[in-house]
Amino acid sequence: MKPFIRKDIPLFLVLIPLINGLNYFITYTNIVFNSYFVLTFLIDTIQGYLAWCIIRWIILAMEAKKSLVNSTWKRLAVQLVSTTAAALSLIILLTEAINAIAKDTPVPLNFYTHDILIYLIWVLVINGIYIGMYYYDFWRLSEEALKKEHKLKKEGIKVKMGNNNIKIPLTDLKGVFAEEKYVFIIDTEYRTHLVDYTLEALETILPQKL
Repeated sequence: MKPFIRKDIPLFLVLIPLINGLNYFITYTNIVFNSYFVLTFLIDTIQGYLAWCIIRWIILAMEAKKSLVNSTWKRLAVQLVSTTAAALSLIILLTEAINAIAKDTPVPLNFYTHDILIYLIWVLVINGIYIGMYYYDFWRLSEEALKKEHKLKKEGIKVKMGNNNIKIPLTDLKGVFAEEKYVFIIDTEYRTHLVDYTLEALETILPQKL
């Protein structure tokens, strides 16, 4: 299963600046809307996008190796620890580097005692959003497969016989096989019929017992 591919991108393109803006109102009591504010907000938003990109990359890389649906709490724990460590490390390194370039003073201590805790919460929230999107996609695809299965049970599999399309009831299905690029079904009379499905597609829509 390929979870949330590309569907998450528009969401987080909007969400990251909103999160950054909320951070400003949580962190600072006196906000002055001037050029300095615009510059720092822009830098922090870029940092947020970079942190999100590394979180997304880690989640997709882990999913490619082991699906979240078929794994244990250990897989989820590793995801949370890995994404948190990577995102926070990136934010700290970028903050230290930008501060070293722009200022002569070290990064304020409250960045490590206060700001990092806020970033930690947002990393966990982003993980929660991805987990929610993942299971929603899984549920939606399962529902679609169930509908196709019910339709297939009711109508049968459409095949070509000469110039006509006929439907073979599932009760008459004896087997399925592939030959080169074509997929065929075998009926109870051991006749073969060409179908417009791949083997993978048939696996998803045929009842489990078949």
